[in-house]
This record gives sequence, structure tokens and C-alpha cells, in this order.
Amino acid sequence: MSPRSRYATFHRVEHGKIVETALFVDLLHLMMQAGQFPLPPQTGAHLVQPGPMTHDGLLNADAAPDEGAATLALINRMIGDINTHEKYQTRQEELAQCWHDDMIWWGPAGIGATYTIDRYIEQHQTPFRSQIKLPFDPRSKTANSMAISAASPREISAVFSAGLT
Repeated sequence: MSPRSRYATFHRVEHGKIVETALFVDLLHLMMQAGQFPLPPQTGAHLVQPGPMTHDGLLNADAAPDEGAATLALINRMIGDINTHEKYQTRQEELAQCWHDDMIWWGPAGIGATYTIDRYIEQHQTPFRSQIKLPFDPRSKTANSMAISAASPREISAVFSAGLT
């Protein structure tokens, strides 16, 4: 079987033209197919994400503007909850604001897929948040992004917006 590359492309469109593009390529998945495992074992299951159960994931026409606005509002709310996670008493309470308890997280290679909020916290959120080390100066171009620990998403965001790799 030939190697397969998983990727996602996002475009920002203004006045009918693409003005910005983001491309995310799962290079770790490609490396794993070649027998190379550059990271410790992932905490979630290694699965290839299926399409929607209803098989209606491809939109051939524009969505209604109110549906697009509602989707964007939900995404922004989820980001807001992550960036203000300190206001919740538990991680379960934080995630329950926008996620159903039996949610499925389809993570990329190196992270893996997980099922339910509790398993997401155990297999993805806790390892991620516990491996980021602070304090550091996000303006320092010499800071090592892997040396970041228990940082809040806002602090992590500061690292990446400062252009660190």
C-alpha cells in the first residue's frame, strides 16, 4: 500500500477571493508509515478519521449565513473556554461547556484518537498541558518551544504569535 498523507487546508475568503491559506500536514503520520517513530508512544488510538456517519460532510453549495455565523460563534466560544480555563473548577466542567460527554477526538499521529471527555483529558489534554514549561519570555527568538510547561493556552498562543518554532 502506498503511503498516504493526511492534511487539512483552510482558506480565508474576502470579497470572493482567497486572501490567506493555512495548510496542516500530518508529517508524523507519514513518518510512521515509513517505520519511523520520532515521538514517544501516543496516548490515544492510532486511527484514520472516517467521514461523517451521515455521509453528508461535503457541502456543494454555500451554507446559510446564519449557520456559518453560528458555527463561527461556537468555535470562538470553544477557544474562549480554553483561554479562560482557570474559571472552571474541573477540566470536565471546562470541556462540558461545548463538548458532549461522548465526543470523539480525532487527533493527528503522535496524539491519536480518544473517546469521551474524561479520556480526552487523560490522553490528550493532561499530557499536552503538563509538557509545556514556563516561565519564559515569549519575545525571545531563542526560546525553545518544547521547553514551555503547564502553560495556559493564552501563554502558548503568545509563544506562537511571537514567531517561535
